[in-house]
Amino acid sequence: MILFQREPAHSCFEEAMPLIVNYRREVDYYQDFQLDPEFAKYAELEKSGVVRAYTAREDGKLIGFALFFFTPHLHFKSKIFAMHDILYIMPEKRGFGHRFIKWCDDQLTADGADVIYFFVNGNFDYSSILRRNGYEHADDLYTRRVK
Repeated sequence: MILFQREPAHSCFEEAMPLIVNYRREVDYYQDFQLDPEFAKYAELEKSGVVRAYTAREDGKLIGFALFFFTPHLHFKSKIFAMHDILYIMPEKRGFGHRFIKWCDDQLTADGADVIYFFVNGNFDYSSILRRNGYEHADDLYTRRVK
């Protein structure tokens, strides 16, 4: 059985690191950049209420997680935007992603989110799952490496 729950992000960083490494291998455009997460900053932001971490566990083992920034938008100070940072499920455990996204949506909505953003990486497109959960395509992101 897979259990979804909100957890303190700082308490699962070490356990999540192998998943973060795998996530990076799947989606990162700049593979030559050294992975060096700023966990202290995430913990600081979490302490101030800006970071939300949600996990998927099977028999206590972390098999997936989602991390969101949860804050009023600078353009709309009375509206809370939940902006996805990472969504990752171990490849051999995939198949419940739509339920996990829906569950995260419900949690974020209950906490007061007005808008939820997911940034879909061009290297791993799961937009069909998002559309099935009521999301609409809004933007495209362009990147240019300068160093």
